[in-house]
Amino acid sequence: MKVLILGASGATGRLVLKQLLDQGIETKIVIRALSGISESHQNKRLLESIVGNISEFGTDEFTKLVVDCDVVISCLGHNISFKGMFGEPKNLSQTA
Repeated sequence: MKVLILGASGATGRLVLKQLLDQGIETKIVIRALSGISESHQNKRLLESIVGNISEFGTDEFTKLVVDCDVVISCLGHNISFKGMFGEPKNLSQTA
């Protein structure tokens, strides 16, 4: 089984990632920067990291992300800040 996590560097995403890797589940993540992921997870053979901003991915890029995955877990959210909560909303999902 292979799982794709969106938002893996956030508070919830980090916990989900740890649980999956601890259980030996092959995991693919999309994050803006590897700095948000613990170094102990970065070198695991079960982890594939894609660095990028998910809100800038097109339909073809999403298709390539999910084609080899059995499960997609979205941990996307907003920043805990005035701008993050009250700023212009972002479209965090795509439809085919």
